[in-house]
Amino acid sequence: MEKYRKILVEELASKGNKEAINELERYYIFNKNVKNTPIETVKTIEQYLLHLAENNDKDAMLSLGSMYYEG
Repeated sequence: MEKYRKILVEELASKGNKEAINELERYYIFNKNVKNTPIETVKTIEQYLLHLAENNDKDAMLSLGSMYYEG
């Protein structure tokens, strides 16, 4: 992901934008090796997904379940 796009996506995700949260999740959790992703970043994405899941977003629930299963 290009630097300017990453900055924009992170800003949108922090405001609760579902598409931005999903893009960050794909970028850090699936495209990059999650073991090389800083724990703070993983926890931030987890918090974003929890917010969506608490609002009955089934995709976020599935993503969280996958994250918890994988450890």
